[in-house]
This record gives sequence, structure tokens and C-alpha cells, in this order.
Amino acid sequence: MLNLKNPKTQRILEAVVGSFVGMIVALAWNSFIDSILVPLRAKFAFLGIIWYLIYALVITFIAIFIVTSYVHIMEKVSDEETEGN
Repeated sequence: MLNLKNPKTQRILEAVVGSFVGMIVALAWNSFIDSILVPLRAKFAFLGIIWYLIYALVITFIAIFIVTSYVHIMEKVSDEETEGN
């Protein structure tokens, strides 16, 4: 049985739940973006599989930007908390 009072177990559980929620949100956005791009895919059908490569690259760059921004914000918050103590 899990000891939910253990801080290490709590952090692991938070990470698992956060990852799960993040994946659900990512799949929802993927469906939304994909539905928007259907007309473009039809218009540029000659691109074939290259279209999916371009799509994957754009999404990857967006994800890198979001993660980098999040890390930068968290470092800033951590620095402010350290200065406040």
C-alpha cells in the first residue's frame, strides 16, 4: 500500500497526475489544431508526408518555447523567494 504521507511519494504522485493531465490537454489541442489544418492539408496535398514533418516541427518548437518560458518563470519566482527570506 502507498504511504501518501511520505513527501517523496507525494511528489511522484503529483508528477504522474500532472503528466496525465498534460497529455490529455496536449491531445485535445492536437485535435483542435489538426481540425484547423485540414483545409490547408487538402490545399497542399502535393506535400504528402512532408506536411506532417512540418506540423511536427512547428509543434515541437512551440513546446520548447513553452517549457523554456516556464523554466525561466519558475527560476525567477525561486530567486524572488530566496531574496525575500
